[in-house]
Amino acid sequence: MNNREPELTLAFLERQPAAAARVLEEIDPGDAAAFIEAVAARYAAPVVARMAPWAAARCLSEMPAAHAASLLRAMPYQDGTSLLRLIDAQHLAPVLDQLPKGLAKDFRNSLSYPKSTVGAWMDQTVPTFPKDSPASEGLNFVKRRGSDPVSHVFVVAEKGEFVGIASVADLLRSAPKTPLAQIMQGDLKPLSNRTLLASAAAREDWDSYPMLPVVGRRKNVLGGITRANLRKGLQGHGLTRTSFAPNSLISHLLTSYVVTCSGFLRLVTEPGALIPQSSNLEKSRGRKHR
Repeated sequence: MNNREPELTLAFLERQPAAAARVLEEIDPGDAAAFIEAVAARYAAPVVARMAPWAAARCLSEMPAAHAASLLRAMPYQDGTSLLRLIDAQHLAPVLDQLPKGLAKDFRNSLSYPKSTVGAWMDQTVPTFPKDSPASEGLNFVKRRGSDPVSHVFVVAEKGEFVGIASVADLLRSAPKTPLAQIMQGDLKPLSNRTLLASAAAREDWDSYPMLPVVGRRKNVLGGITRANLRKGLQGHGLTRTSFAPNSLISHLLTSYVVTCSGFLRLVTEPGALIPQSSNLEKSRGRKHR
């Protein structure tokens, strides 16, 4: 074997995860699982997340529970939830048992919701911070997210009730010690975890926010649902949502992207500004208040 083959394989997986996913979909699930097992989770997870859900689920079912769990920890939360929905109970339980308790609990909660509701498609790892937290604390969390970025953080009251939302761009523009209560926008109404997807899609807030907060009966934040995950849920039920006001949305995302990138450049070049990135989802969960 050419000594450079492993290096070239990893480079292909890292740079062309979608193309690699198509290749793995075409081969026997057992062979695909064996290949994925031989690759570090940080290279394999983005590829598995881009595979057709049914193919990815079959691969996870073919591999040891511990390795399947390591892949789930390395991919975005909602991608992991989508795959777990397709794994039969016999293989599902061992995989969940291999996950950190907090993450396993979140997955079990998501799987317990009817697929037609917001709760089934929300991300329970979204960042939430008390309203008196400084802007710097929110930015530090964003940096720790690494390859799983966020555009907003949720602001909560003492008992975890949703009170507002703050964008990363707003955090970057604020003095480090500014309380989030002074930065947040407090006019956004959260969604109930039992809200039907069709009802959630009708909210005009999608024209201004890429993610909406999801709360429980006590108005405590349980997570957030993104525009992308809402669309996945709607498509799974034969529904569509096409009126997301693309012009205002694109403008909003581009502005946030440019400001965020320039802000990160400033942060990482300041002495002592860097914080080591977490290598897994459980360590980057941030402060959650329920």
